[in-house]
Amino acid sequence: SEAINGGLPLCSVVSTDNFLCHGAPVYKKCVLLSPVPERSEVERKLEEMSKSGIPVIVYGTGARLAGLGETDFVTVNIEDEGADILSPLASLGYKISFTKKVEGVKGATMTLHRFDNAHIFSVYNFNTTTDTHLSLPLGAPILCGMETEIDKSTATYRFSRAEHRECRIFVEQNSGVISCKESPPANMRYRRRIQITGLEDATVRLFPERTCEAAVGINRFGTPIYDERFRYVEDEIYGKYLLGEHVSGDIWFLIGHKGTDMDV
Repeated sequence: SEAINGGLPLCSVVSTDNFLCHGAPVYKKCVLLSPVPERSEVERKLEEMSKSGIPVIVYGTGARLAGLGETDFVTVNIEDEGADILSPLASLGYKISFTKKVEGVKGATMTLHRFDNAHIFSVYNFNTTTDTHLSLPLGAPILCGMETEIDKSTATYRFSRAEHRECRIFVEQNSGVISCKESPPANMRYRRRIQITGLEDATVRLFPERTCEAAVGINRFGTPIYDERFRYVEDEIYGKYLLGEHVSGDIWFLIGHKGTDMDV
């Protein structure tokens, strides 16, 4: 509970019995977190997951961790002063930190889950003066309907008390302020039109809804002129997305109607 209150985005729990019945594909989009296993079959299953490329974090006392032997797990000794799970999570590319204006206040708590090829952030912010800094393996998450300051592919947000935000855009960019807002489609071919501004020599990843045609436009009004800098990437972990490199200025992320092919 202390780790969750410290900002760990824990979003689901599975019993050991169910876990032992599952294959690796169920967890291919996850980071697994476990106390030191008490049952040898659970430890073997975690090793199987780790060898298949799924990150595994195991926490416990030093003596219990020593009993694991040689593994590929990321380990956290809860007896160490200042030990937390966010630090090893950062070593896996998930960086979450806070700048607090009030001493002793908790950081924002959050969950992160996938839905319809998007990342969904649900946040409760204990103090609305706290800044939350986020960076994922895909880059800085650009939340729909918000602005964020970017520093070395890390996004900073000052959340309200409670937020439930869709994220379909990730950006790798050195600095700047990026805005993401939805606007009228202005073209019957597309159902959604999301404007992204403030890009500066950025690597941009855009995640369309499943079974939707999607494209990137570079003109503001009328018939879209498609941005040929973007191409589709099929990633077995993160899903299908549009990738653009060295992108500057403003772009419009166009998402079509359900049931159409995802071809530009």
